[in-house]
Amino acid sequence: DVTVRATGSPMLTIQPGAELRFSQNSRFNIAGSAILPGGLSAVGTPTQPIRFTSNVASPAPGNWQGVVFLLGTSPQSRLEHVIVEYTGTGPAVELQQTPAQVVLQHGTIRFCNGEGFTLSDGAPVLDDWSITCSAGSDPGVYAVGAPALTLTNSQITNAIDLIDALATVSITGNTFVNYNTG
Repeated sequence: DVTVRATGSPMLTIQPGAELRFSQNSRFNIAGSAILPGGLSAVGTPTQPIRFTSNVASPAPGNWQGVVFLLGTSPQSRLEHVIVEYTGTGPAVELQQTPAQVVLQHGTIRFCNGEGFTLSDGAPVLDDWSITCSAGSDPGVYAVGAPALTLTNSQITNAIDLIDALATVSITGNTFVNYNTG
């Protein structure tokens, strides 16, 4: 696993066009406690997205565990113009006890075996995401414990539920393709 946290609230900044490769069964943790905070600024561009992917020679869904924003995540954290791929047995991107201010825009989640997003806190806004779960065995977006969720201008493909939520959900301008409500 890779974890970004320390005293002084470090912010890891990833440049446009970067590709981060993760070993089998590893995950990318941001922060981990209020005492040891941390943040991630992964802001690509439309022509130079940042890629979070598998380090396996022939990647497949489920190779690694995804990006997890934990307790203590800086509210200035953001994922913008990113691709997260080949994750599984859990969410590709998870917000766990994180502030509502984390920016999640213009991204792609593909070749995942688990949820696209799991949101368990805050009031996240997901804008302009393409979420394609390969196996179709989990929700594209799973919001449990988050008091609110806004999903705009996104496409969710091949998920068992479009959105499985215990939250107040606002959905506008989205497309849902090939889903099975189970």
